[in-house]
Amino acid sequence: MSRPKNKFSFASALGWFSGRRSGRAVRAFEKSDMGVWAETLNPLRGLTAQRAADIFDRARRGIYAELAWLYQEVEASDPTLFVCTERREAAAGACDWRVTLANPERTAGFEENLAKEQRDFLSAAFGRAGDEIGALAEHLGRGFSRGFAHARPVWEADGVAGFEPLDTWNFARDPSTGQWWWNPDATYCANDNFQEIPEGELVTLERSRHIDYPALAVCIRAALGEKKWGVFLERYGIPPVTVIMPEFADKTEEGAYMAAAEALARAGSGALPFGSQVSYATEARGTNPFAEFLRHQQELTVLLATGGLLTTLTAPGSGTLAGEAHLDTWRAVVARDIRAVARAVNRTVTRRLLAARFPGRPVLARFEFDPDPAPSADEVFETAAKAKAAGYLVDRADLEERTGYSLVKDESAPLPGFQTPFTANKEGAAPATPLQTPLQAIAKREEAPAPHKDTPDAAPALEAILEAFRADLGPAAEKVAALLAVPPERRASAAAALAAELPSLMPGDPEAAAALEEALAGTFAAELEKGKEA
Repeated sequence: MSRPKNKFSFASALGWFSGRRSGRAVRAFEKSDMGVWAETLNPLRGLTAQRAADIFDRARRGIYAELAWLYQEVEASDPTLFVCTERREAAAGACDWRVTLANPERTAGFEENLAKEQRDFLSAAFGRAGDEIGALAEHLGRGFSRGFAHARPVWEADGVAGFEPLDTWNFARDPSTGQWWWNPDATYCANDNFQEIPEGELVTLERSRHIDYPALAVCIRAALGEKKWGVFLERYGIPPVTVIMPEFADKTEEGAYMAAAEALARAGSGALPFGSQVSYATEARGTNPFAEFLRHQQELTVLLATGGLLTTLTAPGSGTLAGEAHLDTWRAVVARDIRAVARAVNRTVTRRLLAARFPGRPVLARFEFDPDPAPSADEVFETAAKAKAAGYLVDRADLEERTGYSLVKDESAPLPGFQTPFTANKEGAAPATPLQTPLQAIAKREEAPAPHKDTPDAAPALEAILEAFRADLGPAAEKVAALLAVPPERRASAAAALAAELPSLMPGDPEAAAALEEALAGTFAAELEKGKEA
């Protein structure tokens, strides 16, 4: 790394990368045998507050191997931090992605086609990565906890096949220039094996403030509190016993009294001479300072990681206005996280893809995540039904994509013109209730006949028969509904044939079949006479 002479450099003063060949690019992010062996060490062994402070100070020089190992182990060992970290990463990974217009105002006029082309191209390019985009969001989301996260795009023709997550302990950074370096040995000091990473090679998320920095101190205090709480329980969980000897007891009997005290401490029994006293150390059992102390540390961790206490810890106010306020805060945190991840992807992947496919053209499309959870299949179908009621149809391909179902047309749906109880009720006609027989429905229809249409068509006459069938969607109902599709000149003969067939279609109700046969013959005869008069 060359610098102007006589210019002070903080990195040079620390001996950073001295004697190293600058500009050496990383072709493969590989770890050395020493780097793999270093990952087997446990950084929590012998961890104290002073040692953690020393690790922080060494990381300020830009070599993060020791601190990154410590962060990972603490996230895995502390239950509260573990749950908070998992929840935050899961929220980022559950967000759906999309490609939108980067600057809608510029898409008007001659750039409208270019914007559409870029959007379609990016949709196809990122679509090749599949589910790995969710894994990328989770991995880069760790940058909010550890300070940074890197992933390597796996490029293919006109797109990305996926993303390779890289461990944070294999990275170093020059504090004077911000240049990232690959540390294959995961060492704590710079050496000639460090390899410079070219700009734009990785998808990188950096945070100047990160959660694990204060959370580590909280976890150390909590671990110390747990240790002292164990000592407290050993001393006062089973209270120690003191036996007071009688005033004039012989000194030679002290051994017997001590043995009696030990037996009582072990919940034993025995006898003591007259005048002896037994005392239990129970004074400290009434107060427990450690429970409140540990709860306070737990709340600090939750506040750091999720922005609130409710819904993560059981706290007063869950399900009330306070609970809703915390949920709003949590949604804002997830939305901010996922926007930062999308910006990291656009800086590297989107910019490179568009520059190769549309050289010299303005960037009019961008990659982004939707912070709102994807709707369920029930919600999608409900929305489609509302759209249809408003006069719009949702495309079948969109429905299949949103629901994950393969949609096939139902060929057994009611024939055109046949009314189900639901459609009849929507049009204002009172359908027959399930308790009505076909005879009751016909009688009810005769009491309040529908207005007669002056036409030779037999459709109005069939309404009386269909009314009886609205509570019975069986084979007989389908046969009657099919009469509407028969030409008028052939309906009389078709109705006669159906009347003869009704007893076999309704074998369980001969009375209803006879009534329907009479209704069919009567109504069609009346309609034919009206047609002749007309």
